[in-house]
Amino acid sequence: MGKPGSSVGTFFRELRRRKVFQVAVVYAVVGWVILQVAQLVIPALHLPHWTLTFILVLVIIGFPIALIVAWALELTPEGVKRTEARDLFGKTCWSGPDFPVLQVIAPGQPEGCGAVVPLPVKGHQPLAA
Repeated sequence: MGKPGSSVGTFFRELRRRKVFQVAVVYAVVGWVILQVAQLVIPALHLPHWTLTFILVLVIIGFPIALIVAWALELTPEGVKRTEARDLFGKTCWSGPDFPVLQVIAPGQPEGCGAVVPLPVKGHQPLAA
């Protein structure tokens, strides 16, 4: 997978931490089961022949969406939450807001993480809370 400090190794560690591999395996198994059930049920219900193809396309389209959701969100006892970003040393950093920012070193953030400072952008409307 690469050297311990390499970006490829870091990327795979982050995928494991965010449980993206687990979601991929579970999605593949559930998708396969859905296709097997559909293959049995479609002829019995006299559905059009293209229905199985349509279900397969939906399963394929849903796969990258499931991986993106697994990357961005995590399931906790308190409910679904946004996954926290971490730096290379495993310290939790704030992943930042959905508007233009300037990242600077500031007190209050763990060492290796930057503070996020909003930049005023002409014509930008703040997000509704």
